[in-house]
Amino acid sequence: MVRIALLWLLSSAALAADPALYEREADLIDETVVQAIYEQSVAELDSAIAEQPGDILLHLQRCKIAQRFSYVDETYMAKIEAAAEACFEALEAQFAGHPELHLALLDAYRVGNRMAYAKDLHDNLRGWNSAQHARLHVILADLHRYENEQLYNFHCARALELDEATPCRLAASAYYRGRGEIDQAVSALVSPLAEDPSFHASSERIIALTEMGEYDLAASLWEAIRGEPLEPYVLVRLAPSLQEAGLVEDARQALADVPDDYWDGGSVLGARYRMAVNAGDYGDALTIYEQLRDNGLSTDPVLRIRAELALHDWTLPWQWRDILGLLVIGGVLLIILIFAMATTGVVHYRGLVRRLQGKAPGWPAPPWRLGHLIYALSVLAIAAVSALYIAGYEYLFETVDTNLITPSLGMSQILVVQIWLEAFLTLPLLVSRHARRMLFSPGFRYLRWFGLALLTAFGLRVLFGLPVIFFPDAFASAQIGTTSEAIAAAYRSYGFWPILLLVAFVVPVVEEVLFRGVMLTSIGGQISFAWANLVQSLLFSAMQDSLLLVPWYVAFGLIAGWLTRRSGSLLPAILTHMLFNGAAFAAIVLST
Repeated sequence: MVRIALLWLLSSAALAADPALYEREADLIDETVVQAIYEQSVAELDSAIAEQPGDILLHLQRCKIAQRFSYVDETYMAKIEAAAEACFEALEAQFAGHPELHLALLDAYRVGNRMAYAKDLHDNLRGWNSAQHARLHVILADLHRYENEQLYNFHCARALELDEATPCRLAASAYYRGRGEIDQAVSALVSPLAEDPSFHASSERIIALTEMGEYDLAASLWEAIRGEPLEPYVLVRLAPSLQEAGLVEDARQALADVPDDYWDGGSVLGARYRMAVNAGDYGDALTIYEQLRDNGLSTDPVLRIRAELALHDWTLPWQWRDILGLLVIGGVLLIILIFAMATTGVVHYRGLVRRLQGKAPGWPAPPWRLGHLIYALSVLAIAAVSALYIAGYEYLFETVDTNLITPSLGMSQILVVQIWLEAFLTLPLLVSRHARRMLFSPGFRYLRWFGLALLTAFGLRVLFGLPVIFFPDAFASAQIGTTSEAIAAAYRSYGFWPILLLVAFVVPVVEEVLFRGVMLTSIGGQISFAWANLVQSLLFSAMQDSLLLVPWYVAFGLIAGWLTRRSGSLLPAILTHMLFNGAAFAAIVLST
């Protein structure tokens, strides 16, 4: 066995010394020597197996030896592959069901559907020890790495709990952080077994520890790699964390070591700008900002970054070219107003035609008028655009230097900002006498309508679940749309109660006032109730993020509109919406 190790070591050392061997193998490798090494290695393993025929690890080593000699000529490689195939087939007969064999087949890509194979093993574990179970979780994590970050982190965490030698500790730490288990998250990163020779892994651990407020631990890890030849992208990522940990000079030096023309989703100047803002050097930040603006309007098309700087220090001077950004903002607001007025104009025209024909409107004395409809449509549009402007500028304009933007939580932060903006802008409608008429109508039978709302919410949840039951392949991904993913991310970031309040109380109240309150009654005051109900339902479904489920959202809007019309109050629709959203949020929490 020692001779085998020495032969492999020599061949590996030769490749490490000159990686071009893979490209120039015909000229630089004596294939006769390689073949001799392979055959000698096989002979040594066969001898060891003869002494210990029940050792599956020796058998697996024998089967996988071909992977060490993948750079020989194609003819000899075909011979090695055939030998490996025969070896694995023999093992499947001799060690059928053995955990090590299953893991080896997964590692060697010798199963058809690795995901289905691994999941089936996970669901039917028999006689697996903790280390083998952990390795299976690592394989499952790797299979989910680029498809589902939550499952990737989960499987890494489970593997770490089963075996301290688990390699994917950063993902396990992220899983614990999402659950609020900060002590375990920190432990996963600072355990002696978490040491990784990769400078990139060390930098990621520094960033994660800084985000959790463990500045001393982050500083000690930085000391271990300070002075090492780090890649530019590592230095750019590390600089904000070093600054937050109190290592300001080290952060500045890290950025000073990066070429000015380096770009990795954001410029070095942008990173220096963000560092100046964080340090309170707003004059320096403005100087760097103007340098970036010299490259063109695309640096900050509608003055989002300049507006943030003005909030920090309003005395900083403005430039004439900033007027262009203000004109763009004004143009967007004008377009929103024109859209709202045009939509209202069409409704008003249809109302005039009906009155000339002597037809009664669907809502004879609506509490809200067409002016309120213009306001409601403007609220929805302004809230959406403003949320992108405030929390998702990089999504709105791909040309924006991401290092200039305050680090955000992505779509979850955009969603939270949008909901609160809608609530704030809807407040004048909520406190108006029109809302009081719709919320506290005389003679309202609370018990009867609240019971009906409960049954309706249950029926709607069943209705929304039917597509997934009967058409799982088509609708499973549709159910987990952008909004659901954003809510799950917000729950992990802000906690259970704040997001429950937002999703199950604020959203239902605001949306029911806007759609079933203002839109349904103001449009119903012009045309028939059936058409008014359909229009508000279509507008409601247009706000959702899944095209496949639009018919179901239209059905929700129609039922909520009917409840409002029959009861004369918004309360049944609001309660139905609360229960519906609450159940959806509970499902998201359980899946998270």
